[in-house]
Amino acid sequence: MTTTVRGDPTELIPDAVERCLDLAGTWYAWDGRPLVSEPTVAADWASFTEADLNEARNRLRRLGQVYARGCAAWTPRRWTRPAARHGRSARSSSTSPA
Repeated sequence: MTTTVRGDPTELIPDAVERCLDLAGTWYAWDGRPLVSEPTVAADWASFTEADLNEARNRLRRLGQVYARGCAAWTPRRWTRPAARHGRSARSSSTSPA
């Protein structure tokens, strides 16, 4: 699969959400037969219904919007700054609260 890089990384979020939902749309059509091995617990037989898919669509689209809005507040410098390590922010220790 080829991904086109856009100028604004937040534009990728709605596309990714829709791709996941497209795949999830095939789940409720599955006949429930195990693909690898026999089920070991009752939850292995849990069905995925159209109502479940509708709920997933609503929740994931809202979550994607929240995430995209949060990321939109980042500056270009924030996108290119090295990731934080060991639970600490990427800021220098002199600017971090004690």
